[in-house]
Order: sequence, then C-alpha cells, then structure tokens
Amino acid sequence: VSFFKKAIEIDPESDIFFDNLAHAYAGLQQYDRAIASVKKAISLNPGDDDYQTHLEELVAH
Repeated sequence: VSFFKKAIEIDPESDIFFDNLAHAYAGLQQYDRAIASVKKAISLNPGDDDYQTHLEELVAH
C-alpha cells in the first residue's frame, strides 16, 4: 500500500497506480478503500473496462 501511495504522490494522474492501490487494499480486505481507489482509477480513465469489472468484484464483497 505504501509503495502505491508514494507512486501516486509522484504521479497523481496515473489510473494504473490507483487500480494497483485498489488491489493492495483488497488483499488486506479493506474493501471501502479499495472501492474508493478503483473509482479514482475509473475517473482518470473511464474507457478502461477492466476497472469497471474490478469495481463490480469489489462491491460484491
């Protein structure tokens, strides 16, 4: 988590970093934070269908 937070500090417009942060939070079962992170990824790159799928998977938890 700390690695991806640092990466986001360097490049706060990177949708990939936010999605990776979401995966890290999900691995820690911190689903609210994971959902918020993937929503940010979607806002930065709304055309990426993988992010929407990831969001749906997280919401199902």
